[in-house]
Amino acid sequence: MTISNDERESHEEEESKVLEKVWLCIMSLSQWFTVISTPAIMTFPDLNQPLFFYLWLNELTWIIDIIRKLICTTRPGMDAYAVAVRYIKTTLIFDVLATLPQVASFLNPRFIALKNFRLYMISLLHYPARTLIALFTNDKF
Repeated sequence: MTISNDERESHEEEESKVLEKVWLCIMSLSQWFTVISTPAIMTFPDLNQPLFFYLWLNELTWIIDIIRKLICTTRPGMDAYAVAVRYIKTTLIFDVLATLPQVASFLNPRFIALKNFRLYMISLLHYPARTLIALFTNDKF
């Protein structure tokens, strides 16, 4: 049994969509953690120490997302270069401002307010619920 090129491309495309959905769920969890932990640490800076590992894991997730947005094509019909240029011209600055000072200062609470730049991605908060609803209702989104 041989698989045609069209079937192989279709399978790779479906696999890519699944990986994208998994990554968006991971980023949603990261966004939830940021939305909850940032005001808490701004109010109670001593929380930075007990949450240190999770804060680093969260920052690592955001760094991977920045790299992913620069090198991966997630929009059908667009090449990777066009997607990267669009990202650089639009929201890269928000991601860098929210991530780089925290990482460079080893999570110094003094820079935690910069994480508020990530609020432009607030729509990620409902992504897992939307995914589950789509799974149970067989909807495509």
